[in-house]
Amino acid sequence: MFDYKAKWKLNPQSTEPFIKQLESNIRWSISAGDIAREERLPTIRTLAEDLEISANTVRSVYKKLEKDGYLVTRPHFGTYVLSVEENVEECTKEFQKAIKNVLRSALTPEDVRSIFEETFREYLSSVEHKPILFIETDTKTIELLKMQIQEATGYSVVGMLLSDFDEYIKKNSDELDQYSAIVTTYFHYSRLRNTKGVYAPMVCGMVQNIREQVIRALRSLPEKSKVGFFCQRWEPISALRNLVLSVRNDIELSIHYDDTLDCLQDFGDKLLVICSSPATTDYLNSRMKVKIPVLELLDGINAQSMNMLVDFLK
Repeated sequence: MFDYKAKWKLNPQSTEPFIKQLESNIRWSISAGDIAREERLPTIRTLAEDLEISANTVRSVYKKLEKDGYLVTRPHFGTYVLSVEENVEECTKEFQKAIKNVLRSALTPEDVRSIFEETFREYLSSVEHKPILFIETDTKTIELLKMQIQEATGYSVVGMLLSDFDEYIKKNSDELDQYSAIVTTYFHYSRLRNTKGVYAPMVCGMVQNIREQVIRALRSLPEKSKVGFFCQRWEPISALRNLVLSVRNDIELSIHYDDTLDCLQDFGDKLLVICSSPATTDYLNSRMKVKIPVLELLDGINAQSMNMLVDFLK
């Protein structure tokens, strides 16, 4: 059974509003086949309570997706993913409506036919793209960033944990040509390039932005404030530490690890704690025993890195 509460969990620290996050999550679940055609979705009230958001937000998303041909509301029964028949019928109506609208404009029938044929060729070209393999350290980061990559490039994205990659290469090195590129965040770029069997030009390292919330919090601290950084031992500690210090180099930054966590001892004298990833943020919040701000360090992929990936794929 599809776990809506876990799969559609929203990120309160994201700059993207909840309504946009939820819409993207539902679209992806339908497009990826995680939710079957004709499957009933949670009621507006249930989903709002599970995700801890307003019912109006859920209602707006359902209406938007219904308008876009993803969902259908059946009075007295609920909201469902469109069946194949309903989807075909809805698309046919929208297509006929679009054709009639353009034919009423200054476009000639030949213009309309030319536009259709060009669009159709572009579509066929896009579906022939090999997918991108996106590798990261935790599933939450994979889900958050692969959606951004997919939207920016138009390519489908397959996620894989970094911990599984070495074993995958040993068994499937000859299958790498099924991907257009292997993508990871900048911190793991060197490791992937140096993995035996990986064709180096395929590997793209993507730079992530520091969250604005983290920048504001660091800049608001008094001089020489004590700040904790929480991570896992195998993460690129030096690079992450330098990233924090690039915002404020006068703070006293101490490193703390998940395998030796002692909240009171580690963070009792800190004014702020910064976490390396969504996974470490969730882990710390579930165990935190002192009331200080806990912020996740990294946000989405920056525009320059994304543009470089798009150019690489052309």
